[in-house]
Amino acid sequence: MGSSKDTPRGGGRGADHIVDLGGSSTLNRSIRTLRVGGRISLVGGLSGFQVEGFEIIPAILRKARLQAINVGSRDMFEMMNRAVKQNGLRPIIDAVFPFEQSVEALQYLAKGTHFGKICIKF
Repeated sequence: MGSSKDTPRGGGRGADHIVDLGGSSTLNRSIRTLRVGGRISLVGGLSGFQVEGFEIIPAILRKARLQAINVGSRDMFEMMNRAVKQNGLRPIIDAVFPFEQSVEALQYLAKGTHFGKICIKF
């Protein structure tokens, strides 16, 4: 994301990708700050799932792409963790950057030449 100057209301082009956790209370705002052709990933519904007063025109004008992402329950997460441990699964790590080199880590990620995870160590 970026600052408010990056949003259409602030005179900028808008956000490329918004991860919306809020649900009904934040969806309209997310659409208003999206760039044309941008994407909104709906991950949660902290304020509920029924959006009253949904503003369809801004979504159409911005050619918004809304994608729901299911994250599963805590029980599912714990079952997955047990399976990972039981089967000895380990992630493939390409590079580890110290926190002070976070910008470089993101630049490395943007190149797309990595194989595996890129980690930032705190």
